[in-house]
Amino acid sequence: MKIAVIGYTGSGKSVLAAKLGKILGCPVLHLDKLQFEAGWKERKEAEGNRLCEQFLEENKERGWVIDGNYEKFCQKRRLLPVRIFKSSNVTCRVRIRQGSPDRM
Repeated sequence: MKIAVIGYTGSGKSVLAAKLGKILGCPVLHLDKLQFEAGWKERKEAEGNRLCEQFLEENKERGWVIDGNYEKFCQKRRLLPVRIFKSSNVTCRVRIRQGSPDRM
């Protein structure tokens, strides 16, 4: 199974993706980890794309869960299967202020 989780910042994409990966036994890719290196330093786009392509290729038979909205990272390949997770703007703002425990 291949699942792309998209949504607003703070909507719970990363948490949902991690839970789905655990339940389904699929590897999970958080696109924030492609966009940013440690300390929220922006990664070069070509490097992020290479890592995304590598992940997709390594898991094409097994399936995967990917969360994030970045168009520049293999969007055509990963958005064939789309699942939408919707949260209110209020919920998103609260989560942003609280911080996500699985962020870098």
